[in-house]
Amino acid sequence: MPGDSRKEYVLATTANYFGVAVSDGSISALADSRALNNFLDDGNATVEPNENKEQVIVFFKIRPDVITPDNLHNNIIVSSMVDSPLNTLYHAVQKVYAPLMLEDGKWSRNLDPKLQSLISELEAGLGAAMRKQDPSFRGRGKEDDSDNLGSILSPVDEFQYWGDLSKRDERAATYVDLFKPVSKDFGGLDAMSLQDVMELVDITQDALDDVWKCIEYDLYPEPRMKHFMDVIGGSLGRYIQRKLSEEDLWMGKFGPVKESLRSAVSICDRWQGVCETLTGQFWKHFKAHPWKGERYTPDNLKKLSERLDEILTLRIVHEQQIRLLSSQEQKELRTNEAFNSFLGLNPLQYNPYTQPLWNAAVAQYDRVMAPVEQKIAVKLKQQLKGLEGYPQQLLREFQRYKELIKRQNINRDMVSERETLLGQLTVQIREAEDDFQKRTGQRAGGKGIPKGKNLPEIVNSIVYVRQTEARLEETMKTAETLLGDLAGYKKFYKDGHDLLRNLEHGGMNHLMTGQGTF
Repeated sequence: MPGDSRKEYVLATTANYFGVAVSDGSISALADSRALNNFLDDGNATVEPNENKEQVIVFFKIRPDVITPDNLHNNIIVSSMVDSPLNTLYHAVQKVYAPLMLEDGKWSRNLDPKLQSLISELEAGLGAAMRKQDPSFRGRGKEDDSDNLGSILSPVDEFQYWGDLSKRDERAATYVDLFKPVSKDFGGLDAMSLQDVMELVDITQDALDDVWKCIEYDLYPEPRMKHFMDVIGGSLGRYIQRKLSEEDLWMGKFGPVKESLRSAVSICDRWQGVCETLTGQFWKHFKAHPWKGERYTPDNLKKLSERLDEILTLRIVHEQQIRLLSSQEQKELRTNEAFNSFLGLNPLQYNPYTQPLWNAAVAQYDRVMAPVEQKIAVKLKQQLKGLEGYPQQLLREFQRYKELIKRQNINRDMVSERETLLGQLTVQIREAEDDFQKRTGQRAGGKGIPKGKNLPEIVNSIVYVRQTEARLEETMKTAETLLGDLAGYKKFYKDGHDLLRNLEHGGMNHLMTGQGTF
């Protein structure tokens, strides 16, 4: 084979596809094979797989010519085949050729409408045939169509699966009806706004709950539901990535970018909550069809949410820095270059291969921001100094700059200020406990529950307890985020949760039994 660039191309491509070295014996043995020689040297020869394999690479010619170094790259087409010819053809049409010929203006404008219609019909027909006939898509080796999961790659695939069966299966027809509130929207997801998709998530929860609790027929299989939830999570994640790719996440106007990121995070968190609530609570206790496995969490969507939250935090931090620095200081510290380490990196692409690149960009950002954060810490200290002795105002200022103060450099430089806040909040917790006990008659000297206008006494009591709980929970949440590393935090945490338990149980017990002023 020395000097034969044609064979080098074929063998190197084959080796790369199967992940072996070109020098591997299985590859080098092909160099003198009759099939390869015929393919390259005989204009009438084609290469076809002669046995069924799960993974195949195919080389074929466009024109019946002898292959030369000159026509090597414009006469040979290379294609892989995974699982089966039907599977490969379906995905090639669906993922590559249908979008190119039906959606891409460059290719679709000159294509006959009738041919476009035939391509759409081909895609639909191949999908239906694959779902019904191809044994490579049988889930877990069973022959029951209800366990066929391999072909379900999007929510629409699941809807179509039951639609294909609905003409001969009453259960499938029932599922089609139960899925109707969401099936059309998932088919046109890209046209929907982030807020509309948030509503779709809520409607989807109801649809899945209805399907799971449909017990008139064979029950919806648990492995299938888990797979479907995963597929929905994947679809929502890809939708978010496409939607946010329209935004300039680093240099775009802060307001719109912040709202888009917050909405995207809400969608991720909401779908995670739906899955965990259904599989960990509602269905666990549904005796007619209990969920037997562990609570399901869509991990990929959870990780995407964490990445989006990181991006949002970086934008908020930058905005707060700009607010605290003068124009001259911004220029000297070159804050306009803050996100240079992220340029050229797509932050929406989250996977194990891109994570090291993201980590490197964040580390570079941290190094660049160190002098900026040193300046910011000084300014924050000056701003907070005048609020000592006013715990609520001090707390609000900490909450206002929460993302900044969480930054490691600033957090370390502001230990004294954070300890001051913790001390004042600890005193406030004790005072709140004392006030609560007096007002509820658990201790002498109380003034009674604050009265609202034209409200019965029992309603006043409920409002008082709930408002006190809400304020305390907000304070505890902020303290955990900003003060959790301080020595006195554990004592503060215990006091705060003791008061919460007293409010939740002791306060309501007084209310229900009519003791004290309740």
